[in-house]
Amino acid sequence: MYEKSDIDTMVLVCSGDQSLHFVYEDLRLKENIPISAAFDSIIRVRDPLSFTSNVLAGAAEFRVAGFLTRYEGELQNALQKLSAYTPGSY
Repeated sequence: MYEKSDIDTMVLVCSGDQSLHFVYEDLRLKENIPISAAFDSIIRVRDPLSFTSNVLAGAAEFRVAGFLTRYEGELQNALQKLSAYTPGSY
C-alpha cells in the first residue's frame, strides 16, 4: 500500500470504449469529384502505459476531444489517399 506522500504523480486512463465522431469536407475522388465523409469510431486504450508515454507526453490533461484535434490532419490525409486523388496530380 502506498502512502499519499509517496505518490508524486497519478495518471488515470479510461480503458473503456470512447466514441468519436469524425466529419471531413473537401475530399476528392479520383475523378476530382468533391465528397464529404462522416463516421463514428470507437477508441479503446489497450496499453495504458504506452498511451501515457506516447500520447500524453507530459500533458497535464488529455480529453477524448483532444484526440480529434491532435490527429485530425493525419486522419484527413489517410481519407484523401483512400479516395484515390492527390491534389495537383492532374
